[in-house]
This record gives sequence, C-alpha cells and structure tokens, in this order.
Amino acid sequence: MLKQRRKSINEYLGKQGKFNDNGKSKNIKVTLSGLMAAAHLRGADKVVDLLVLGKVSRDEFGTSILEYLDKFGGYETTPKDFQVRG
Repeated sequence: MLKQRRKSINEYLGKQGKFNDNGKSKNIKVTLSGLMAAAHLRGADKVVDLLVLGKVSRDEFGTSILEYLDKFGGYETTPKDFQVRG
C-alpha cells in the first residue's frame, strides 16, 4: 500500500510525526511496534492513510489510531522477528 503511493516505511520509522486529532496537535514517534498495533487494530489501509495523508481514524469505540500508535510504540521489534524459521 505504501509502495503504491511511492513511499517506504523507512521514511517514517523513528521519526516524530505531528498529527491533528480532533483539533488537538499530537506528536508521536513512529515505531515498528506502534505501526504493527495500529495496523492490527485499524487495518493497514488506515495506517497508510495516517502516514501519507495525516488522516486520523477511530475504531468503533471512538479510540484514535494515534492511541494505538503511541501506547504500543517503542517495543523492541525487528523484521527478524517475522522471519520463518525452519
């Protein structure tokens, strides 16, 4: 999805993102663990909308995708954690 928009996850990882959440400015560091949580709970398409367009979505309970990104951000996670082991 990012690739279709000519973007890479590396453009966002480790950087402080400034987002508008219902009129409130929020600065959140974009981490792999935060993105994984946000994608799991809101969907990959909503994460792409957030990163590329700054569009903040909410779940059926009204919880902002930014809460997932922030709350679960910063955990030690690497792409190696997802490699299939024989």
